[in-house]
Amino acid sequence: MGVVITLIVLLILNWSSIVSYVKGSDSSKPSPTPSASGPCPKQLAAKLPEGSGAKLVAAYSRETGDERYAFCRTKEEKLFLFLKQEGGKSYLSPMPAEESKSGYLVRVLPASYRFRDGEITAYQDGKEVWKEKLVPESSVD
Repeated sequence: MGVVITLIVLLILNWSSIVSYVKGSDSSKPSPTPSASGPCPKQLAAKLPEGSGAKLVAAYSRETGDERYAFCRTKEEKLFLFLKQEGGKSYLSPMPAEESKSGYLVRVLPASYRFRDGEITAYQDGKEVWKEKLVPESSVD
């Protein structure tokens, strides 16, 4: 009887692991976790259409340190990317962005930029041009 009770308790305590195993869920795959949070900085929100109340959802810098990126979401759930290049005094005008399960996508035709798994990948006419590691930032300067 004690063995049955022990097995039931172990089953209850490990239920989420059992369900993940049965469903084939792979928890080792990275997911887009926000690197920053809070309100979108005022200087950025002012550049957004209806930017009042926008939230900062992620901020990154390139491993080489020559660019910084900030993603803000408006109250209307529209996502925008701000880019600050090395030596730039402020972030450039916002660009519309898309969010997926694995990260963010920005299209500036004929180029596009994918932010996922700790990397930024640039594409030109659908072909990969370059890739670089991203460093998550907790705030935007």
